[in-house]
Amino acid sequence: MYPPQGPPPQGPPPQGPYGAAPPGYPPQGYGGPPAYPPQGYGGPPGYPQQGYGGPAYYGPGQFGGHAPMVMIAPKSPSTAVLLELLPGFFFQTIGFGNIYAGNVGIGIALMLGYWFVLFINAILCSVIIGFITLPLCWIGAMILSSILASNAAKDANARLGVNVV
Repeated sequence: MYPPQGPPPQGPPPQGPYGAAPPGYPPQGYGGPPAYPPQGYGGPPGYPQQGYGGPAYYGPGQFGGHAPMVMIAPKSPSTAVLLELLPGFFFQTIGFGNIYAGNVGIGIALMLGYWFVLFINAILCSVIIGFITLPLCWIGAMILSSILASNAAKDANARLGVNVV
């Protein structure tokens, strides 16, 4: 229901004295912000007028046809091996060196696979054989994952065209 004074006014607001809007109505004739940049701005001398219509699109043929370059740091094979050996030795977790070298899928597969083998060997410890297979699996996993991490770092550097020792 409307308040007792009736429905809200329809149409343009009534004009006040001298063409101004009465109190309670927004001022008339506001046309928005001024145009930017100011007219006559031509930039530094010797350079053409810049367009200000929106973001510029640079297609594949501009700037010599080269795509934007992203800098990727070379991967050190020795760092990859250390990232395999140290967590593997202290936390029974391998795969970090492969993840560092760029083989994320192989690193996660090594990590989960080693934990599965560790679980099976823990069960086998109940029948004594696990005490023999657990250290053998640990040594084998450490050697295999370190070799894979080192080779992955060397391959990543070869793709970048960088030779890191």
